[in-house]
Amino acid sequence: MKLTFKELVACTGGHTTYTGEDFNISDIKFDSREDMKKSAFVAFVTNKDDGHKYVPVAAAKGAVVAIVSKDIDILIPTIQVSDTKKAYQDIAK
Repeated sequence: MKLTFKELVACTGGHTTYTGEDFNISDIKFDSREDMKKSAFVAFVTNKDDGHKYVPVAAAKGAVVAIVSKDIDILIPTIQVSDTKKAYQDIAK
């Protein structure tokens, strides 16, 4: 799956404060243990865990954007959505 950052924002209906150049995203992932090179990381929230705490790990492994449902302080662009699971489903459509 290849999308640009702007396409990803549009797919998710999210909000971003990033104003730089558009860029390509090679994959969408939610497991920070994987290679994240040029991927978007989706921070899922479950009863057992909160994926937001893994955003720094994903960024260190090469994620170029994080899809989040709460404010986080990170150096990569973020797309803020109300529900990360729904955003992931919307991307798949």
